[in-house]
Amino acid sequence: MAIRPATGDGPTVVATSIDGRPTSVDLRRSTPPIVEGMGFANTAVEKILRSPAHPMLSGSTVLIRYTGNHTGTQYTLPVQYADAHHGFVVMVGDADTKTWWRNFTDMGQVQVLLKGTWVPMTAHALRGDDEPDAVTPLLRSYAARFPKVVKSLDGDTLEERVHDAVVVWLRPV
Repeated sequence: MAIRPATGDGPTVVATSIDGRPTSVDLRRSTPPIVEGMGFANTAVEKILRSPAHPMLSGSTVLIRYTGNHTGTQYTLPVQYADAHHGFVVMVGDADTKTWWRNFTDMGQVQVLLKGTWVPMTAHALRGDDEPDAVTPLLRSYAARFPKVVKSLDGDTLEERVHDAVVVWLRPV
């Protein structure tokens, strides 16, 4: 599973899919930007997840589509996920600098592009400081899949890191 620049005009990559076939992915913005300022990397990830080459990322990354509580604007963003308790968990990195998860402090509705299919789910954002008993098992599931990411939180043990964590729990409707 490799990505390399394609030859020719425009921002395109050739992604090798799981079965070894090369798949060209056009990275030009044929749809509006995911969220202003998110940059080329997230746009590239979105394009790959929406393409036939999605299996190269679908085991760890999904797209979340939701409508902002205050703006009414529809947003789509890529997030890393881990299986957790009849659904998925997303750890919000640098949560103090992010706003998207705040739409789910009260449970909300999302669409998740999971392995090429949009799936309706509920999303609930949980802060470790506020709900450590709920966050601990979710963070433990995320740590099993992405241990280095969880170690980036303050603290030496998982129990200490819980207080620094914000997670979003996604469950099928």
